[in-house]
Amino acid sequence: MKAKTELLLYMLAWCGGKLLSPSLRYQTMGFEEWAYRNGFLREIQRLEAQGFLEKHPDAGSMKAFSRVTEAGERVAMGGRNPERTWNQEWDRRWRLFLFDMPAKEHALRKALLRTLRRCGCGCLQNSVWISPVLPEELRPLLDAAEDRPGSLILLEAESRGDTMDRMMVEDAWDFDRVEEAYGELSAVLAELPEEPDPQKVQAWAKSEMEAWKKIVATDPFLPLMLCPQGYSGFEVWKTRQQTLARVYGLFDLINASGGK
Repeated sequence: MKAKTELLLYMLAWCGGKLLSPSLRYQTMGFEEWAYRNGFLREIQRLEAQGFLEKHPDAGSMKAFSRVTEAGERVAMGGRNPERTWNQEWDRRWRLFLFDMPAKEHALRKALLRTLRRCGCGCLQNSVWISPVLPEELRPLLDAAEDRPGSLILLEAESRGDTMDRMMVEDAWDFDRVEEAYGELSAVLAELPEEPDPQKVQAWAKSEMEAWKKIVATDPFLPLMLCPQGYSGFEVWKTRQQTLARVYGLFDLINASGGK
């Protein structure tokens, strides 16, 4: 996905998720007007073609709009929804993923490791990864592994108590790195421009997107009961939601001043 298209989808996801029809530009306010004024029409059409935006069924309605689809929101969030995973109930069973692949299948092994990391799984050893849940993204790989004995095996283990669970979390994930990423995001959030300058706001949004990507790449977003003491994810997420609400207001001011 092109950088400009990715940024538009990202901003749409946290600016209400809806984009009014360009034929109604004279009625639009805020982010929508800014997007059309700043030449994002081609990106909007591209996102619609890719299934990340969808048009309102009644295209001729005065309330016609395009909105971010579930697939589009998932892509914009980096494939992870922290609130959903934080709040899910844990059945106190660990999922262990074991694999053994010959050296000649280096590319397949690399792809599997990339998928495990993307799903938020943690590494106990080089070929032993864990997760408190079974990520949907891994189901097809497990199904395919049935025809390749030993390539990928799923085991389930009962929790041995809070102390052992904490030890597993500490061993499998680098929460020092996670906290570093949240510190970087907090710094970006604090730098939101106060004045309605469109170039500064867009540049800030790009920086915020990059900081969020780093968190998605490092934080497993574990269920609440497994998050380590001192974990700052919840508070930074709350601050982020409040900050993004302020961004939407800045677009109103930008349009009121006729900024481009």
